[in-house]
Amino acid sequence: MRPLRDIKRFVGCAEVHSIPKVNKAVLDGLMKEFATTRSDASLRAGRNIWSSVVHSPLAQATAVAALIVIGTLVVVSRTPRESTRRPPVAETLSVADMLTVGRLNAACRRGGLPEVERQCEQAAQKLQNRPERISMEQLIREMKGT
Repeated sequence: MRPLRDIKRFVGCAEVHSIPKVNKAVLDGLMKEFATTRSDASLRAGRNIWSSVVHSPLAQATAVAALIVIGTLVVVSRTPRESTRRPPVAETLSVADMLTVGRLNAACRRGGLPEVERQCEQAAQKLQNRPERISMEQLIREMKGT
């Protein structure tokens, strides 16, 4: 313990003279050095933490489990579910609806003139309206307008 007492006694007896400009220059230099050392140390500490997390077996297992869960959810959400799909409802149209221009155009696009004829026949069946048999002579007279 004597050396510590001796140091305290020698420092206490020493006369120290300082110049304010020199003090300011030294202080500024120390502060700059402290700031760069501190930011470098925080960057290194951040890198070390990230590196330890990335290379941790527990973190890797957690990441793999998360990927499996996300992949499963994506696959399950994209597969069609038969139980939730409604069967197509047979649309019951009135005769007026069946013979509108839009419905006849749609039938023509679907299957051409045979489809249009089929739709007209369905409308006639709904009306229970059967065309009368007509002879050729009656048809010719009707076409001539007599």
